[in-house]
Amino acid sequence: MSMGTIAANKAREICSNVQHVLAIELLTAAQGLDYHQPKTFGKGTQAAYDLIRSKVSHVKEDRIMAFDIKLAHQLITSHTLLKTVEAVVGPLQ
Repeated sequence: MSMGTIAANKAREICSNVQHVLAIELLTAAQGLDYHQPKTFGKGTQAAYDLIRSKVSHVKEDRIMAFDIKLAHQLITSHTLLKTVEAVVGPLQ
């Protein structure tokens, strides 16, 4: 019995989980940068921050984060985040 399809399905599940973790990391980083003064970031960081904040607002009080995570996840899976950063810093390898 071939384990190839089982391994492929597991790899796909792992990739999806990683994308969700990265979405949460993006939101956490943006929240932390909100408190950074002065707000002087590198070009790529600024582009990523501006994009994230154009989709998800600063968290001022407790709220359910599922929708915010979904929005950040879409920025990753649609390659919008990558394209936005590459537009200002050049191709990433």
